[in-house]
Amino acid sequence: MVTNLLNVKQHNARALLIHHRWKIDCIYDHLDRKERDRMFREAGIVLQENINGKAPPSRVVNCMVCFDEFSVGAVSTMECGHYFCNDCWTEHFKASVDSGKKQIRCMGVKCPVVCDEAVVQQLLAGKYPDAARRFDRFLLESYLENNDSVKWCPSVPHCGRAIRVGAGERYTEVECPCGLGFCFACAAAAHSPCPCTMWDMWEVKCNGESETVNWILANTKSCPKCFKPIVKDGGCNLVTCKCGQCLW
Repeated sequence: MVTNLLNVKQHNARALLIHHRWKIDCIYDHLDRKERDRMFREAGIVLQENINGKAPPSRVVNCMVCFDEFSVGAVSTMECGHYFCNDCWTEHFKASVDSGKKQIRCMGVKCPVVCDEAVVQQLLAGKYPDAARRFDRFLLESYLENNDSVKWCPSVPHCGRAIRVGAGERYTEVECPCGLGFCFACAAAAHSPCPCTMWDMWEVKCNGESETVNWILANTKSCPKCFKPIVKDGGCNLVTCKCGQCLW
């Protein structure tokens, strides 16, 4: 949908969706309120037609990281126009994957552009195949962890499936093909018509941890989006839950 709407490549569409936490409505809204190019820049996207003569100038070029000379075939150029040797790119990608990054930025000084994931996969697969597989996993997890409409099945052992619901169905009870039924909102066992917050307190009380519940009630504030308890211990008043909701 995004590639057709904006006429962009798949990796650019994915970068835009990750930036907006996989909410297409937010993309529509930003497209109405902002210029198309500005929306892309904020998501770390530069389209190739906007590059002004930054391609390698000759058959032999200098890598501005290791300062060695390479043929054009041993150099990769990102859509922002920055180019470096494939060895330096590969080590940069490996370090980024090791640090858990789902989006890898260009090595250019202060360049915010997200690297083409196809180039990342290609270079990593040649030297670090395990890192390439982890990066592919990161892309999948970005869709699952940042998307309000998709959630992993909480089965133990994990069945490897994810459940997707429609808009406005976050608080429904679902059943995975593995046979496990659960509440989509909190991933606990199906507990309708009991609200998730009350169910959580009941579970803790049944497990003999009533004092823990009292402390949570006295010292935390529930996120209005995912209902997880959040504790604020010092710092400024701006607190953001892991689900992306701003509190206080």
